[in-house]
Amino acid sequence: MDEIFDIEQVDEIFEGEVEPTGVYVKLDEGDYIIDINSDRFITDKTGWVKIDEGFGDKYNHAQSNYLDKPLIDEYGDYNFKYINNKVVEVDSTANINIYQREQELQDQLDELYAWFDEYDNQIKQYERDVRLGRIGTYHIGEQEFTIESLDQIAIIKADLITNIRSQIALLA
Repeated sequence: MDEIFDIEQVDEIFEGEVEPTGVYVKLDEGDYIIDINSDRFITDKTGWVKIDEGFGDKYNHAQSNYLDKPLIDEYGDYNFKYINNKVVEVDSTANINIYQREQELQDQLDELYAWFDEYDNQIKQYERDVRLGRIGTYHIGEQEFTIESLDQIAIIKADLITNIRSQIALLA
């Protein structure tokens, strides 16, 4: 048989909770939820956004009970955003795709910088040769140059830097 509780028994069940407990989140600049807690544990609410309130452990212990899964996934990405006054779960494949794209871009940049360093070292050697009076035909990549002066090397360097900047702009 179902028991009927009177108001005193209900108060005992909630251990004297009279006011609902507020759930608050902190957001980063992309509206990702980076922290969650209840007002029972927050003394200074500066920078916190109230998202809900209620009774029970879900609200009192929001850090471990409010959301269905942890704030951060196995890749170190946040699982939730706060959009239009609602907690929204971030698609985990989007996080993986972002991580993979960032890794691809970093690999391309590393390759580009290695390429630049290689050619920059060649140009420095050619500068030393010209200073020592060695004039000749030099190769940078697939291009061949007859270098007779430091001015020519300065032009080659400027072209190399322009090329690098263009390549970096294409990656962005």
